[in-house]
Amino acid sequence: MRGKAVIKEGLKSLGALLVIFSIFEALLRVVYPIRNSTVDYVPLPYMSAGDYEPSPPWLDHRRLIKSAPDDP
Repeated sequence: MRGKAVIKEGLKSLGALLVIFSIFEALLRVVYPIRNSTVDYVPLPYMSAGDYEPSPPWLDHRRLIKSAPDDP
């Protein structure tokens, strides 16, 4: 009898956790489209050698146009 009670309580806990995660998922699905409709541009800066850059440093080999070096 005790084993069935433990399983029953475990299933109740699992069900409650599933309900909580479902509510959280629904809230995220409502909030993110609202947030995305108010934002035009989200910069994603990458840190490289102490400077922030608009693109990740691992894409350097894919760039077609490279900036001129700072030193003449």
